[in-house]
This record gives sequence, structure tokens and C-alpha cells, in this order.
Amino acid sequence: CPRCTFKNLITLANCTMCNTPRPVIGTPPREGKDTWMCSICTFQNENVSSCKMCTTPRPAKTVTKEQRALNIMKARALQLSQFVSMQSDRVKSTQKKNNGGKQLVD
Repeated sequence: CPRCTFKNLITLANCTMCNTPRPVIGTPPREGKDTWMCSICTFQNENVSSCKMCTTPRPAKTVTKEQRALNIMKARALQLSQFVSMQSDRVKSTQKKNNGGKQLVD
């Protein structure tokens, strides 16, 4: 899919994930749209300064290897932070259940 990069079956007219119509081969880019592909997750973004999927900032016209590496580290740090937060919430919920609804002190 040119919009979300999902690999669809060739027989489908629209993307399974985002419902974007399958482009005709050789279709030119949409006129008047400020589109860019995220260098981290490959999502096709329109008119935004950071990726709608992974929040990676829109790169400058030319991205150095160092900038790309930094963007990858930021995206991984964000993913790790979200995972840790989710796990922490899950542990607190389990502790609360096991203690008759009383929350333990952190």
C-alpha cells in the first residue's frame, strides 16, 4: 500500500489496513499534497511535521546517517517507555486485585 506500506494480496482493490485504493501502476503522486515517507516505519504522511504512526520528526531534505541513527534510537526509546508504562500499569492492577482493592505504596 502506498499509504501505510502494508503488503496486501494482489487481488484486493483496497488496502486491508487503511482502505486506500490500490494505485494504478504509473500513477503520479497526488498534486498539492505535502507527503513524505517516515524513515523509521515507512508510513506515508501528509501535511504533518512528525509521523502519525511513530511520532518520528519529519526529516530535513537530506538526512545524515547520524540523524537517522538518532531517530531510530528515539523511536526505540519511545517504544520501550510505552512498554514499561504498560507493564507497570498491569502490575499495579494485579497487585490491587490481589490485595482486595487496596493499592500498595510504590
